[in-house]
Amino acid sequence: MSSERPQPRVPCHMPSPPPTKAGYDFYGWLRSRMYNEWDFGQCYGNTDITLYAFWIANMFYTVTFDSQGGTPAVPDETYASTGSPASMPSAPPTKLGYDFSGWYKEAGCINEWDSDSDTVNSDIPCTLNGQWVRPTP
Repeated sequence: MSSERPQPRVPCHMPSPPPTKAGYDFYGWLRSRMYNEWDFGQCYGNTDITLYAFWIANMFYTVTFDSQGGTPAVPDETYASTGSPASMPSAPPTKLGYDFSGWYKEAGCINEWDSDSDTVNSDIPCTLNGQWVRPTP
């Protein structure tokens, strides 16, 4: 009869925060370079393992500015990578008899683009639309 006691099972934990790499999005951890995704919820162990970070290159999107009848904003378009903010024109467009009130996510100007928190991704239109209001006398 062996006098060795079995080692307790120790759960594995995903490292936090996830790693970062310029120009890439972190997708997850792989057990091998053959794309066997590692499941931290199903692992227990007392031995060292090697995991490989899986990276996906950032996608770049064209962001177009539609001034809706105003003089075009400069530039008319810019490029942004997934999850980053759009570079806004340095000066707003102009339109005779109107004040420019901001860039919106849709032509009907319902949801204003917040350049401090909104980011570019494949789920949003990549055209920002200018809204115009008549000045108050």
